[in-house]
Amino acid sequence: MIVVIDTNVWISALQFGKHRGTPARALETAISEDVIATCDELDAEIVRILTEKFSREQHRATSALQAILARGIRVKIRGTVKVSRDPNDHMFQECAALAKADFLVAGDKDLLTLGTYKKTRIVTPSEYL
Repeated sequence: MIVVIDTNVWISALQFGKHRGTPARALETAISEDVIATCDELDAEIVRILTEKFSREQHRATSALQAILARGIRVKIRGTVKVSRDPNDHMFQECAALAKADFLVAGDKDLLTLGTYKKTRIVTPSEYL
């Protein structure tokens, strides 16, 4: 299956993963069992949050993300999707649509209330597991 993971799940998994919470387990499942789809904008947001809010070194955050996504799918979004109430969520929906993702794993209420976008189911980390 193909899965897109929203930023808050990524950050929870990467920053607090040693506690083996649900986001960390969801990311581990995506890495080991599925294919993660991403785009430059999503990657940049993850790295920005890790460096600005959690004082990670940029090159280490980038390297870690690239290692995780080595066998993933990369798409190029165009900014054409405007479905969610929150404009910051549009990139996740567009990435999922272009990658033909089965799941968009999110902790974001605006995304979760949609339930689906095109053929992508929008689920919480626990629903994904």
